Amino acid sequence: MLSDLARVTAEIGRDALLTQGAGGNTSVKIAGELWIKASGAWMRDAETQPTFVAVPLDELVEVARNGDEGALRVISAPAAANGLRPSVEAVVHAIIPHRAVIHAHAINSTVCAVLGDGEARFTAAMAGLGVRSRYVPYIKPGLPLAAEIARMNARDGTAEVLLLQNHGIVVGADEIAQVYALLRAVESALTFPVRRFSHAREGLPELERRAFEWDARHAPIACDAGLCLAVTAAPLTPDQVVFLGGAPCLMADGESADEAADRVCRETGIEPALVYAPGRGAMRRVSLSEGQRAQCAALAEVAARLPNGARVLGLTPAQARELIDWEAEKYRRAADAARR
Repeated sequence: MLSDLARVTAEIGRDALLTQGAGGNTSVKIAGELWIKASGAWMRDAETQPTFVAVPLDELVEVARNGDEGALRVISAPAAANGLRPSVEAVVHAIIPHRAVIHAHAINSTVCAVLGDGEARFTAAMAGLGVRSRYVPYIKPGLPLAAEIARMNARDGTAEVLLLQNHGIVVGADEIAQVYALLRAVESALTFPVRRFSHAREGLPELERRAFEWDARHAPIACDAGLCLAVTAAPLTPDQVVFLGGAPCLMADGESADEAADRVCRETGIEPALVYAPGRGAMRRVSLSEGQRAQCAALAEVAARLPNGARVLGLTPAQARELIDWEAEKYRRAADAARR
């Protein structure tokens, strides 16, 4: 069973349209334990590196229901002592009754999850698949999310597919092969066409400075007035906040990329990874880790699929700040930095 989980996890991790960097997690319930991907681990490494940790299932379910952060740290400690910390979403996986669970940051599902009419689109698509589904309004990952899912399950029954607003997709099934097939089916049902962009400039050397370089993926997005506004208004997902510091910052007239980023850092205390020059192009920080570059690419993939004129939902400053300041996410950032 664990070898099957590792194989499927690695296959998902090798597909940047299903998950990116350390994002997402998979699990299987075996003999009273939840085996789940470790926090900060990359799915693609599941067959070659230690990736999964075991946590007592009944204790996780109880913690998910009562919201006891201290108890969660206690039951997670034995796994952490072996050098791997359970994913912050362990409680979410535990509260879902299916034996196998996948939480993915799949691109098309994420697009649907950030649209103002995403719930209606999702409901229609899942009706076509004939699966039980539920849309979950945004709530902080980890225990708050698990408690909300538990509440919904108690009120409305369980679902096989959950679309988490601004966060991604969760699917559950009794077998690992089934849950992987379901993930693929859901992502296919939620397909959004990729925009065709006009040719963008190859660089803005007059704006590039010591800390930033041209980003060809984001340049056409910055040159599209509607998309530029949607993407820079607010971060779209938790991982964008955690690894990229939030939404791309906008460069003012006469500023270089370095100057714009320094201004935002002074104002917010956060160093942005991406800088947009509206109508001209985009730059990314030279020093980005592999994981951060994967998140930059993911944001570009999401942006390129946003429908024309669609209302886009972003995280509020308060929601972003609770992620930046959260110890669990500081741990993931440190793990990403250690991979350099």
